[in-house]
Amino acid sequence: MPNVNEKVAELNRQLTLPVCKSGSDEWFEAEGRFDPWEVFDCFYGSYSSEFDDMAIEVLEAIQRGQFTNEPLSHQMFREVLCHYGLCDYGTSPRGCFPDWGSGFAELLPDLIAKWKQYRDVEWG
Repeated sequence: MPNVNEKVAELNRQLTLPVCKSGSDEWFEAEGRFDPWEVFDCFYGSYSSEFDDMAIEVLEAIQRGQFTNEPLSHQMFREVLCHYGLCDYGTSPRGCFPDWGSGFAELLPDLIAKWKQYRDVEWG
């Protein structure tokens, strides 16, 4: 199981990095740019805007405390968040909620905002 402290540290590090200003090849050549998929390294999410859209939708729902009838992709991303220790499953209602001890809940607003910027730059 991944170390939650390492994941939170990587998330904090990513949040300090700038978002690339264009979706050109500059993105792939530039080091030190925000890339949320570096935190969720079990995915090759940077290859499809659908990955970004799904992740943002899930994170926004978690922030609102909502769990709706989601597609399997959304449920699987929630599983990864729990596997990394950033979220935990409740028992009633059964759903994915931020693990308050990890500090992930406090980072959600910044992560969502920056991820939206990343998506807009990457996929226009």
